[in-house]
Amino acid sequence: MIFLLLCFGGRSQQITIEGLVLDESTKEPLPFVNFKSVNKPFGFASDIDGRYKVKVDAGQDFRISYVGYSDQVVRLSAGVNKTIFLKDADNQLEELVVMTEDRVSQLVRLVAKNRKQNNPEKNLDYTYESYNKMIMTINSHELEIESDDTSGQKFKNFLSGHNLM
Repeated sequence: MIFLLLCFGGRSQQITIEGLVLDESTKEPLPFVNFKSVNKPFGFASDIDGRYKVKVDAGQDFRISYVGYSDQVVRLSAGVNKTIFLKDADNQLEELVVMTEDRVSQLVRLVAKNRKQNNPEKNLDYTYESYNKMIMTINSHELEIESDDTSGQKFKNFLSGHNLM
């Protein structure tokens, strides 16, 4: 009997909490408000209508946050339909700019930063390999080369310079 009490006595009771999150001044519902447990690694969000309903361990405090509003810490109780009013924060953002840098931009920045060390004129054992697609047509002593870049013309000049044409 004592063993059973020890095994199950440490487990928290699960309760269902539910309610609504509103703007304090306009009384409009706030969608997707964040609820983060202060005591445990657990969180959830209100729905698009500002409503929330979730099962949690009893006695948890939640930090409630929403962009542009002041955070609140509240203890939510079972059986009470709790309406939470969030106040506008004094530090309103006028503009939010989010910038990301893709892998190519990072690589270009790194190459530009290290261009002095990577200068091929200073590095005598520098080699360069390139694979280019070109179409060559030979019609009675005439060589025609089609390519998307200047490599076709360079190849033609190479052949001419070595008396291969």
